[in-house]
Amino acid sequence: MTNLISSPYADFIQEQKKQKYLKKIDVSMIASYHIAYYETIIKLKKSTINTLEKNNGKILNKNILEKINQDINLVLPYDDFGLMAYHQKPEDRTDKNRIYFYSHKKEINFFNIDKFVCDVIISESAKDRNSEKILKSEKIDYQVIHNLNVRSFASDIQELKKWEKIKASSYDIQYRIDQINNLKNELENFVKLFDESEGYKHKNYTIMECIEDSPKHSNSMRSWLTKQDEFLISYDEFRKQNK
Repeated sequence: MTNLISSPYADFIQEQKKQKYLKKIDVSMIASYHIAYYETIIKLKKSTINTLEKNNGKILNKNILEKINQDINLVLPYDDFGLMAYHQKPEDRTDKNRIYFYSHKKEINFFNIDKFVCDVIISESAKDRNSEKILKSEKIDYQVIHNLNVRSFASDIQELKKWEKIKASSYDIQYRIDQINNLKNELENFVKLFDESEGYKHKNYTIMECIEDSPKHSNSMRSWLTKQDEFLISYDEFRKQNK
């Protein structure tokens, strides 16, 4: 006769099998995260600078800032990123006149975008201009804005290209990492042979600390990866990976 009463443990296992799990993080996944990060930063800056160019010669005001946010929403929808642009006027001689970005949705701010992460500089500080006058409002000068931001924009593009190259070679890089990890495991097992204590054989951390530990992945990166279907696996695959 079939037992119609299922155990809580069996119910728990069945529920677990319905879930998707994050694969063991590898080089390709890390590269994918950084590519998405720099693509987002570049889109933010590019959209903002393009909007400023269209309003060249006008006073930077609330209406233009609203237009900047409308344009950002077209390339990085607010529902998916929660990003907004703000204008920070300089308060003292050392402050730059800048537009910065802030996410109103912390739960999806996977790239930790906040003040000073990817600002667009509107004009130099009074100190850099050798002036005592702190600008509170001014006309948009696209050429000045371009010159002040071209270096950081170029740096973002270089970083994006670097991570794209790393992802393209991720198989070869991962192969070498796996070889190193295998050697590390062999060394750890060898060191354990000298542990004469009874029962549980503890890890000899003093020796093993001579080797750099496994890479640490930020919570933001893990959260972003769990939202990418290509990096999710079934319950059974997850169990195999974590034996």
